Amino acid sequence: PVPVPLFHRTVILMRTIRLAVLLLIAAAAGAEIIDRIAITVGSNVITESELRQAVRLRQFLNGEPIDFRAFILRDAGERLVDQLLIRKENENSRYGAPPAESVQEARKQVIDQLFKGDPKAFAEALAAYGLTEEVLSAHLTWQLTVVRFVSVRFGTGIQTRPEEAQAYFEKEIAPKLPAGASRNPDDYRGRIEETLNQQRANEHADEWLRETRRRTVIDFHPEVFQ
Repeated sequence: PVPVPLFHRTVILMRTIRLAVLLLIAAAAGAEIIDRIAITVGSNVITESELRQAVRLRQFLNGEPIDFRAFILRDAGERLVDQLLIRKENENSRYGAPPAESVQEARKQVIDQLFKGDPKAFAEALAAYGLTEEVLSAHLTWQLTVVRFVSVRFGTGIQTRPEEAQAYFEKEIAPKLPAGASRNPDDYRGRIEETLNQQRANEHADEWLRETRRRTVIDFHPEVFQ
């Protein structure tokens, strides 16, 4: 065979090395964008990106600075586990999504309460938190879906006894009434029943969640919560 000149062998070697380096860089870049599993919930997973997005959403709506400390990630993770379990039950039961008008009203309340009705400030804050209108709308839709789920799934059939309504009126309403306001409990009956029924529904939902979590294998991956 004809020997390859030293110069050509050097060029081939350099090209091989350069290709290897490029492949390593590409592999490293690919590794950076792989979304790690943060939590395993039965056969379902919650990814790190979902976890961090949940943190940003909560801090955006609370007007808090972005903070990904371990205990904050863990708290968000616990909430996402509950949401995943509710989502599965809601899908199986088909309670339905809230109307678009309710979502738009919730969005308006966010802008009015957090940004004094200024859409520009709202948009700038969304961008600063790494969020989009679509992400926020999906979150608001889900919040309203959970409220509906709890009310229908756990609130149907709940009745407030007269003595419960009277006790709530005396403890929670009467001390806060302005001068001249009616002090007849019957005038507040509807409001009292709605509040107490929702509280009872929330208690039943909490009990259901505790039992469902007990029967579900839940694994928090420690490398994400550091």
